[in-house]
Amino acid sequence: MRRVNLFQKVGTIVFDFLAITILLTLSLVLVFPFPFILTGVHNYFLYKVDDRRLANIFNIFPENWKILLKFSLLWGIVLILAVVEIVYFNSVWPGHDFLTLICYVLLILCIILITNAPMIIIRMKVTLPQLLFNCITLIYGCWWFLLIAYIVTIGYCVAFSFFPYISGAGLYFLALIDNLAARRAIKKLMAKARKVPISEIKEPENMDVPDE
Repeated sequence: MRRVNLFQKVGTIVFDFLAITILLTLSLVLVFPFPFILTGVHNYFLYKVDDRRLANIFNIFPENWKILLKFSLLWGIVLILAVVEIVYFNSVWPGHDFLTLICYVLLILCIILITNAPMIIIRMKVTLPQLLFNCITLIYGCWWFLLIAYIVTIGYCVAFSFFPYISGAGLYFLALIDNLAARRAIKKLMAKARKVPISEIKEPENMDVPDE
């Protein structure tokens, strides 16, 4: 019986992994749905392993669809414009070094936003300007942990540009790393604001609290 339960648990984890990988990959290819799906995956990772369901990805949408829509449009437009300038226009009409530099800065900003925004959307009720401000403020919460997440994200982007067909599975683990980093930073900022130890900042009981 235990062996059957173990097989069922492993089978569920593998199925969820494949389903989430497909959702993340397709949404990234389409660009604009990516913040929606990534925020849902962040919500999925908040739950303990035994309580995780694919429905956790989608039940965050009804309450947050407005801010997700605004953020997705802004993030997607900035990302597309930056990539098109770097990849296409810079090769067709070279000599726009300053504009190219700005586009690289925008790409880095897109990485910071997409790393920090999902957990802020889940944990806070914010407008779009507040979301953008909090994404930058979050860096000060746990900069070294977020820096690791940013480096991993940039490394993934480089790997994806060379191996687009085999790096889709990396999106799952990238989302997991970003989730842990953002949660840690939010807890640290909340602890600073309340002037209490970080161990006193609790998450809902059904959620998986990372080690301090």
